[in-house]
Amino acid sequence: MGNSFDIGRIPLKDEKPKLITLCTSTAYFGVDMYSDNALTFVISDCNKINTTVDISTELVQIAGRLRNVNNPFRYYIYFIYNTNREELNDNEFTSMIDTKTTITLQEIESNNNAPKELKEKLIRDNKRNISIMKFEDSYTYYTGTKFAFNKMAYLNDMFVYDTQRNNYQDGITVKKSINETRNLQTFGNQKYSTVTKQLDIITGNDSFEDLMKSYCEAKENKYSFAIFYIEQKNINIKHYYDTLGSKRIKSLSYKESNLKNEMKNRSNDSKVIYELDKLNINTFIECPKLKLILQDIYNKLGLKKTANATDIIEYYINSIPVQKRVNGKKCKGYELYK
Repeated sequence: MGNSFDIGRIPLKDEKPKLITLCTSTAYFGVDMYSDNALTFVISDCNKINTTVDISTELVQIAGRLRNVNNPFRYYIYFIYNTNREELNDNEFTSMIDTKTTITLQEIESNNNAPKELKEKLIRDNKRNISIMKFEDSYTYYTGTKFAFNKMAYLNDMFVYDTQRNNYQDGITVKKSINETRNLQTFGNQKYSTVTKQLDIITGNDSFEDLMKSYCEAKENKYSFAIFYIEQKNINIKHYYDTLGSKRIKSLSYKESNLKNEMKNRSNDSKVIYELDKLNINTFIECPKLKLILQDIYNKLGLKKTANATDIIEYYINSIPVQKRVNGKKCKGYELYK
């Protein structure tokens, strides 16, 4: 994590939050966090006792840690988990607990009967192992006067296994557990693939071009959370995408200035079409006359543009270039149909 990473310190209410704050259960059971744009990721590894999140209790606690009411992500949690479809069955778990209990009782007896100097080392080793490994290998702990059996650690193993079995059998079970928990519900469809790309998107460069490009990619791949995140960052991006589409945006190099000009041009085109509709042209019209009509419209709308008869193709879907005789003379023009 680097030498500058501050362990055991969560920013207070009036302090600037860090880019990333990693928390264990010791934090999310009682520490409030303040940020107007923080997003919560919960990572649950159900194959390890100390990293399994109980959906009905712990996930609810985590959901309440962000306190800023103006944070648009306050009510969203990105829940990343694995399942235990191929893990221990009940008999295997019971056998594991029995073995761990036997080792603990033997360890307690041996440690309490050790010579004084060795016992002091065993006390230090026990404290260090608990701080690093918790009670993964045994339930032995030092009370201050002797080594003893930690019943709470034993009960915690039972609780976690029950959580693993009931909450993490498969994705359907996880979703069901969430939806049955008060104040929690799933959003969108579950994704059973890597989330690396979406993480890259939401932690990447915040320049408009990068956001616009990432948004097009997210829409194409249906990255629902990345789409939501970018729309919260810049509401105009969705408008550009809905109006211009991914291909046109790409051809304009994702640049905001280019997109603005394109939107302006499209807006002007709509105004020209509206003016043409009012004239109700539904017949052949000669090029010189058509040019004059278009120039009058451009001038009326304040567009700095010189009219050409060929411009009509942009405004009329049914516009066919033809030649006709008018007063005995061949004239170029367009057949216009509504």
